Amino acid sequence: MQAAWRLATSSLSRRRSRTGLLIASVTMCALLISAITCSMASLQAALDSRVKATVGAADVKLRHVGSGTFDQSVLQLAERWPGVKTAAPRSQESVPLKNLRTGKEITAIGYGIMADREAGFRPIEFERGPDSKPLGTLPSRDGDVTLDTIAAARLAAKLGDKLEVVRFGEPVTLTVVGVIKQPPLGAIFEKMEVFTTIPTMGTIADRPGRIAEIDIIVDDKTDAIAFAELHKAELPQGLMLQATAKITSGLSKNVRSNQIGLLLASTLALFASAFIIMTGMTTAVTEKAREMSVLRCLSAFKSQLGYSQLFVGMIIGGIGGLLGTPLGVGIALALVRILPEQLPGGFAMSWS
Repeated sequence: MQAAWRLATSSLSRRRSRTGLLIASVTMCALLISAITCSMASLQAALDSRVKATVGAADVKLRHVGSGTFDQSVLQLAERWPGVKTAAPRSQESVPLKNLRTGKEITAIGYGIMADREAGFRPIEFERGPDSKPLGTLPSRDGDVTLDTIAAARLAAKLGDKLEVVRFGEPVTLTVVGVIKQPPLGAIFEKMEVFTTIPTMGTIADRPGRIAEIDIIVDDKTDAIAFAELHKAELPQGLMLQATAKITSGLSKNVRSNQIGLLLASTLALFASAFIIMTGMTTAVTEKAREMSVLRCLSAFKSQLGYSQLFVGMIIGGIGGLLGTPLGVGIALALVRILPEQLPGGFAMSWS
């Protein structure tokens, strides 16, 4: 084995220009594969993000048959169902608000949410200040409120402002803790939205412990339509369980089918690169046929010659892979940074 290693290193060092070309070829091939796979994965992530922003990530929605509310304890029932990955409750009310600092008033659609779960169902992107830092957070404490960009502009509100809920009875004051960007369709219809906690929304509407809907994400092995049919009989009277538009419109299947394109592009890049490397290595072995014949005449074993060529391939492939893979990933990352609006899902690493 030691003799084969010496033959390999000697062969590479004697023909440095050819060795450099072979390493460059492998580097370019590794760059091509990693750049294509990571770019396609980032494109898939962008598509997932667009679908999530438009129709949400929920597979199944639990809500009242009419436009009424129901007790929040139903959430515990939904979380116990087999196949449920996560569930997020929401309450919804019309909320008239007045900025105590500027005196401006609006009436917005108010949502009571659980901040730790909401981001898993809808992409939350915060506006950024002059220092490029996100403007605040989602409401995590009772009395906090997060505004969308239109609501914040109409109220001329900024972080820390106090907003009064215009209502009969005991006054409710909210503190602005964040400003988020409008979803894709929200900006078109100029729909103003504000977000607070579920208990705070219950106080505003004088309906504590009541929610309007529960969004459910099921695991990959569970069919959303069959899941809804199976469990709807377990619900209290007046509630319904149905698959969301993401499932019934076929968007989910279309998104998954795009993964075939990712696999196809990766496979084509792999075969093209393998052909280039094989051609280079075969040519190198052919050039050394006379040298290997002389070594055989000098009592070198076939196994030693075979192992020497294996070591040559390992050295060239290892160096080329170490150089090309990070470069390809860097190119894909640079593409995501250059086109943030076209690739809102951010950079996605592909290991396939």
